[in-house]
Amino acid sequence: MPPTHPFNPIKALRLARALESRLDVIHAIYDFIWAEGRDPSDPAEFAVLCERVGLRDLSLIEAPAIKQNLRDNTERALSLQVFGVPTGVYRGALFWGEDAGPMLAWCMHNPDWLDSAELQRISTLPVGVRRV
Repeated sequence: MPPTHPFNPIKALRLARALESRLDVIHAIYDFIWAEGRDPSDPAEFAVLCERVGLRDLSLIEAPAIKQNLRDNTERALSLQVFGVPTGVYRGALFWGEDAGPMLAWCMHNPDWLDSAELQRISTLPVGVRRV
């Protein structure tokens, strides 16, 4: 765990966008925060993270285009009612949580599955237990 939680993720998110959300960058940010327990909102720690992913010009994360891109992505996520991280969107369906990755991959390799009779059936099952 990072030293504080929740923490301010803005600079880490901008860093990801400044480097085009490359998978190696995402992994490095994730490991820095969650595997090593470091704080990306601390300026000294953030400098270490930037060096690790190869961003030498820290002014890039303050670029208006990067800030606007993050705002746009956030607005899109809100409009889709995203509520879990990570979230993938495929054909309008949300796949959220780290455990949903294999299901998202399955759908991408089997695109008809989302329209299958069985998935339609289980999508309309009644709720069995409700919190009172």
